[in-house]
Amino acid sequence: MALQVVRSGIAKDVQKANGMIFPTKEGDWSLPAELEAELHKTYLNVEVELAKARLWLIANENRRKTRRGMGRFITGWMARSGQLRPVAIPYSIRAVELVHEKPADKTLARAAMQQIKAMVGR
Repeated sequence: MALQVVRSGIAKDVQKANGMIFPTKEGDWSLPAELEAELHKTYLNVEVELAKARLWLIANENRRKTRRGMGRFITGWMARSGQLRPVAIPYSIRAVELVHEKPADKTLARAAMQQIKAMVGR
């Protein structure tokens, strides 16, 4: 799909390689396929949020990022979007029961909490 990009008053066709094309201080930047794939794994409504980020860059010409800083800009934008994909967290039902029972044996409760934290990855 070819896009019309106007830069310095000259219109030119730019082939959409991997993803969207974003304006930067140094010219156009294309979203790498690897980053786009990771965004789709992590967030919902990626295309909508990328379009919003692109529109923001177009509207705020003085605050555009460098090509080098675009990855950070896009990941920061997505993190603030609140569109995080839900993740199933495995846990031990017995460990949760032990924590909520508030057993007299505190070491048992601590062990249950450590098991939950280990499963969640904290």
